[in-house]
Amino acid sequence: MFSAISRSTLRNSALKSRIQFYSTHTKDATYKSSPFLWIKQEAKRTAKLFTIFTASMTVIVGWPYIYRYVIEASLNPKILI
Repeated sequence: MFSAISRSTLRNSALKSRIQFYSTHTKDATYKSSPFLWIKQEAKRTAKLFTIFTASMTVIVGWPYIYRYVIEASLNPKILI
């Protein structure tokens, strides 16, 4: 079943071929931007994730209350009394 993979020619060609990864920037380019810029971007990312998390938890936990006090109350105002 695996006889084609175990051939010596395939093994040798697999060992000879190498994939090289090159960096898109140098160390000099890394340190040119200000650390405050990094902190600002990280704060923006954290705030965005926190907002998404808070909104999703509000919907998951608060949907019965939203349904009761917003939707049903708009249809029947006597519920709130």
